[in-house]
Amino acid sequence: ATYTPDPSEAGTVVTLTLTSDAGTGCPSVSDQINITIDQLATVNAGPSINTCIDGVANLNGIVGGGAIGGIWTGGVGAFTPSNTSLNVIYTPAMSEVNSTVTLTLTAIMDIGNVCPVPFDQLDLIIEDVPSANAGIDQSVCFGGSVSLNGSLGGGAVTATWSSSGD
Repeated sequence: ATYTPDPSEAGTVVTLTLTSDAGTGCPSVSDQINITIDQLATVNAGPSINTCIDGVANLNGIVGGGAIGGIWTGGVGAFTPSNTSLNVIYTPAMSEVNSTVTLTLTAIMDIGNVCPVPFDQLDLIIEDVPSANAGIDQSVCFGGSVSLNGSLGGGAVTATWSSSGD
């Protein structure tokens, strides 16, 4: 025989009784078994995050069901206050610049819970600090023009020139 718990029984203990038929001149007998029905755990690490190498990423993990907590892993940066807090600040390590770091939130299960341990991941895209160099100061005669030779660096992709004069 097979017993399949009803979803409403999650997190409870169900007692099943097996009773024999009565033999000739004998009474029926029975025995019981308790089945603990553990809750499935859920984990949500949150969406992907973009940050600068000199910034931080606020991680806001969520666990539910049979999970009693979570643990963050991945990357070589630092988790503050600790990697066992659901809501932590991740500070990237300098070696993670211009990379995508996958951070994993894994459920911490109650002792004895036989359900699979779930996890969820998010990508942390770590950009270099943007830089802009407008070039050296120049002089021009009225009516003339100057060549602008600005450059971008770090995580900068585009730039816009603007004027403080008319």
